[in-house]
Amino acid sequence: MDAAARTSVHALIDAWKELLDGDDPGTRRFRELAIHAVPNFWDIVYPESPSEIRYSRTLRWLFDPSAGHGLGAWFTNAFLKEVFPGEGLHVSTSADARVEWHDADIVITDLETRVGLVIENKTTDGGEHPHGSLSVSQLDWVYWVLTHDERNQRQALDTSAASRKKAKTYKRPDPHIWPADESMRVRAVFLTPTGEAPSASALTANEWHPVAYSVIIDLLARADERTADEDASKIIRDLHSSMIRRADRESRPHVAKLFFAESAAPDATAPVRLNTRTARFAPLLTALADHRQLIEPNPGQYYAGLRSGDLHASAHELWAELLTAAREQGLTPDEVSALLAFTWEQRPRDTQNQKKNAEMIEIISLIAGRLDVEPGDVIMSAEAVSMGMRIVARDGAKYWFAGSNSCVIPTVFEFDAVPDVSKKRSVRGRGFRYKKLKDWREALGADEAVANHIAQQIRVVIAQDVASRATAASTPATT
Repeated sequence: MDAAARTSVHALIDAWKELLDGDDPGTRRFRELAIHAVPNFWDIVYPESPSEIRYSRTLRWLFDPSAGHGLGAWFTNAFLKEVFPGEGLHVSTSADARVEWHDADIVITDLETRVGLVIENKTTDGGEHPHGSLSVSQLDWVYWVLTHDERNQRQALDTSAASRKKAKTYKRPDPHIWPADESMRVRAVFLTPTGEAPSASALTANEWHPVAYSVIIDLLARADERTADEDASKIIRDLHSSMIRRADRESRPHVAKLFFAESAAPDATAPVRLNTRTARFAPLLTALADHRQLIEPNPGQYYAGLRSGDLHASAHELWAELLTAAREQGLTPDEVSALLAFTWEQRPRDTQNQKKNAEMIEIISLIAGRLDVEPGDVIMSAEAVSMGMRIVARDGAKYWFAGSNSCVIPTVFEFDAVPDVSKKRSVRGRGFRYKKLKDWREALGADEAVANHIAQQIRVVIAQDVASRATAASTPATT
């Protein structure tokens, strides 16, 4: 092992010891969760972090009155009372609870009390995403399906380029489980670690009630006291411990500074990439986590390139040196293992896509503004919707323009120009092609100039298409 690697190992131990000895709320929280936490099922089986579906399946078990946890309908009713106070919502012991049903994470319905509850569960903040190949938010699609809104479903399918390659299918929930009548009191919950509200880009954002993990954490503590089943109690306690760690935000800035240099530590507004300039202990922590089998086979691109790092030492040598340095600071091997596991679990996530989504929404809004503020003979209206834009031409033809979270600006797609035609076609104009936003910026500079240029291209594309339709309509049919 070379001197640089040894120095990095000892510096990491020093940084951990400084956190353990700190007395501010963040370092106290770090010490409590990293050292004093009791090992549980989630830490052992899912060291990377539990996925949404794993949390959702466990929560569904608790929401199901007949699941054998000994709580009956108490957990669901306590949740409804906490989240929707004063509304008198409750379920009976005959309530039905499902997971991943019609693309919703958790669905509870009770035909006896006429209550329907849909929960979109996110294990990380900023996790909202489009629904599959559609341009609308996952929240929009789920809400439209479970409120039997086929008009908006059809519009979402019609405006999707991918849906033109396959038969359109509208979702209709089983009426014996989720009936389509106005007597059902449907409530939608957006469950996240910090209780963040859904993005304003979701058309149904106001229909989703934001709820923090802290609500579930409190209910889990109460549930553990209520159940007499020891096996159920262990499951509840393990989930309680895992969700506390997932919801922790006090220690996270301290952990971020272990991965990133002080000047490059990421935050919600200025995400950064890991590289030799921005990294602090990230290569070392990644190599150690990989050695201790804390990394799943496919950890994603954010840390994948750092597994080996430029450390000039094997992972085994690094771990042995880490334990030696820890003993000098009075830390046991068990404490070192716990520190590494918690640090890796709380590591900064790649927030680049969130930043790209915001950029694409902003640029499409600018483009729509250019088309709508100065309507000409070709375009009647343009409306920005999330990362897409609806355009109506002079002759009533409708078009869809969409971006992506990779900041790629694609072609304009025609849709619904002819009623009941399932096969839609792409409309391409001269010089209009897929291109990354960064390339437009390099060529044109400010976003306003990019928006003006793309708006003009859209006008050209649609003008050509409108003209071709007019020519076809005026040409006598041959027999």
